[in-house]
Order: sequence, then C-alpha cells, then structure tokens
Amino acid sequence: MVPTGSDGADDMSQCEHTQRMSAFYDGEVAEGERRELQEHVGRCGHCAAELERLRALSAFLQTAQVPKLASASLRRFHEAVDGASERTILHMARVFALVAALLLVASLVGIWQDAQGSEPYVHTVPAWERTAVLQQVDLSSGPSAEIQFAEWIVEDLSRENDSD
Repeated sequence: MVPTGSDGADDMSQCEHTQRMSAFYDGEVAEGERRELQEHVGRCGHCAAELERLRALSAFLQTAQVPKLASASLRRFHEAVDGASERTILHMARVFALVAALLLVASLVGIWQDAQGSEPYVHTVPAWERTAVLQQVDLSSGPSAEIQFAEWIVEDLSRENDSD
C-alpha cells in the first residue's frame, strides 16, 4: 500500500529523489549517485517506503508462477502470429488492386461518354504554319499579315542556313 498524506496525495511526490528509487534499486545509477541515494534513503521515509515497495513487488514477481503453454498451443500461437502478417499484406494487395480496377473502369466510362457525345476532333492548321513549314502560300485573296510574317521568317532562316 502506498502511504498517502492528509490531503490524499502520495507522500512520495513530496521528495524529489523518489523518482530515482527504481533506477537505484535496479543498479542503474553511477557509483557516486548510488552512495548519495543510499544515505538519503536512511534519512527519508518517503524514499525508504518506495524502495521497500519495489523490493516487495520484485519478490512477488519472482515467486509468481508463470503458466506454461503446451507445445501444441505454443505452435498454434506462432502460426497465428506469423499468418497474420501474411494475411495483412494479401488484404492490402487486394484493396489496392480493387482501387486500381475501379479507377480504370471509371476512366474508360468517362472516355466512352466523351466519345459518344461529341463530334470528332478536326485539327486545322493555321495559314502561317502551313507557309512556314511547307513554304507554300495561297495568295488568291492576297497575302495577309500572318503570311507575310511567315515568309519573312522562312527567308531569314534560309539565309542563316546558307551561311553555315
């Protein structure tokens, strides 16, 4: 039982060294600190009670009987644990495959609906592009500013290539 003060709070919280008693009991403190804590326990009832509580808990755990599992039970336990990770990976793979299939189907439906409801796409090449690439000009209605600009680009590029 943990001693409590008149206000119901743990008396051990009234000493700053109480937190170190577990490390002291387990031998996890340096030699100098061990000597200081040993002297402190002799003077401090709170820390002495905590150290006694740790000793009693340790003695109880040493005498407690641990149930022994039969080898068949232990084998089934290991199989269940080992199989659980494999099942988790397979489950995740199935979920990802399902999501990918749903995305594929949704995309195909969207493409099919677009193809059903629209006219075929016809790409028309602007006159300046035909002039620049093919160096052919339709001057039946007179050269436009775009055509004149394209001709100028073609001529300029031709002169640069001739000087190479």
